Amino acid sequence: MHELSLAEALHKTVETWQQENGGKIVSVTVEIGRLGGVDPDSLKYAFSMVAPYPVKTVLLPLRFLCGGCGKEVETERLPEKCPYCGAVDQLRRLNGRELAIREIEVEDV
Repeated sequence: MHELSLAEALHKTVETWQQENGGKIVSVTVEIGRLGGVDPDSLKYAFSMVAPYPVKTVLLPLRFLCGGCGKEVETERLPEKCPYCGAVDQLRRLNGRELAIREIEVEDV
């Protein structure tokens, strides 16, 4: 379960942020790319083992740029062709492997 090591690393980053900025951490929101191999439920569970606050996850849509028509395509699954022009093998992936802290919710103390 590599989500445990990811949870530990995220928690360490949040702790560093907290030491620099203060406040009590209420929750953390993490963005997860669909192709990164991170299971959101497993990450939440692992996070509950290492941090005293919950993690919220946001699964990002996939984004592609079509080399045929130049339009950006946003989808939940890997597309076979461009939905705008029908070009095959022209879609260049723009994201999918993200794992980033989007938000740290803090309660002033």
